[in-house]
Amino acid sequence: MTIGLSKLAAVERLTAWATKYDNIQLHVGDPGANGTANVAAESTRIAVTWGTPDDSVAGVVTLTHSNDLVVTTAAATEDWTHLSHWDAPTTGDFGGSGTITADPITVGSDRTFPAGAVIVTVPVAA
Repeated sequence: MTIGLSKLAAVERLTAWATKYDNIQLHVGDPGANGTANVAAESTRIAVTWGTPDDSVAGVVTLTHSNDLVVTTAAATEDWTHLSHWDAPTTGDFGGSGTITADPITVGSDRTFPAGAVIVTVPVAA
């Protein structure tokens, strides 16, 4: 793509994102325009630590989390399919959403999303 953000602008935006949106919430369907639809029964937001934006791949700048995201004792048997990004552990500002690889979990089970499993991607002019 020859149009879009410059790599510098994308790095600046993802650097700001990493500073602001440091909580993730799980969903069992599309979170919707406000990030509040289809919240999983496991509704506790997970604190995320972001790494540094990576502009080494042509056409995109990515931001990947650097900590393991851990859910202990899942609240229900369900299938997490989406996540939303927030600036606070409760309420707060919604930053965006995305899909995750669906993987059913059973009530009472633990799940770890290892560092690097969640990636925010911004396309750039190439």
